[in-house]
Amino acid sequence: MDALASLLALGLTQHQARAYQALLLLGEGTAYKVAKAAKLPPANTYDALGALAGRGGVYLLPGRPRRYRARDPKAWLTELAGDLAEQAQLAARHLATLARDAGVPAEGEVLGQAGLRILRGRLEAAGELIAVEALPEHLDHWHEPLLSASRRGVQVAVLCAGGSLPFLAPAGWMVAEEEESPAYESAWSFDLAEALRSTGHGAAARTLLLSDPPFARALTRGLLARIGWQGGAGAPRFEEKVRRHLRESAAAPPDS
Repeated sequence: MDALASLLALGLTQHQARAYQALLLLGEGTAYKVAKAAKLPPANTYDALGALAGRGGVYLLPGRPRRYRARDPKAWLTELAGDLAEQAQLAARHLATLARDAGVPAEGEVLGQAGLRILRGRLEAAGELIAVEALPEHLDHWHEPLLSASRRGVQVAVLCAGGSLPFLAPAGWMVAEEEESPAYESAWSFDLAEALRSTGHGAAARTLLLSDPPFARALTRGLLARIGWQGGAGAPRFEEKVRRHLRESAAAPPDS
């Protein structure tokens, strides 16, 4: 993918991408110089530079005639990609909510008791680490399997979202509570290798399992950061152990 195609992929229009690229090569210049370098009509170039300035990609320099300078691409494009990812995640959450409310299963989603059996199986099979964000009633439902995992040496991190933890957490758990409800009733990470989301109970349950280690590690990091920010009990000691697991899992060769 060339530079122009990369800019288009980040949401710039053809005129904006060509104007930014031309200005970057010029160093700085008037709209006329940019238009000439980019081989664009001057009117389109003025519009493109104005839009780029609004998105933080170019600076308008003081003085007359108006001159522009391109912002450093590494800083700006990283920021632009982050904004785009945030918007994509927000849109995905809204669309997933619409689909869920309409009763449409997501791709790979397992309905009813079969999905709950998958979650129970992952809780019973976990060998090192379980991290979860869930509503109080959902955590209460899975209280005993979590305790059982803890007794066999699995590290447990719990973010109780939307209320207070409905049971007393054993020593060694990393626990925090927050008032805001999660997007799903529960989101789980198992051994930094699998992620699972679940909502509902009984026949109305919906479960989606992802065997995706990079995503599971990212989910775990995010949950631990939020628990630590909330002042979760046991955070420093727990986080050191998890950092070791993260280093080891990242260094491990991918499955062939």
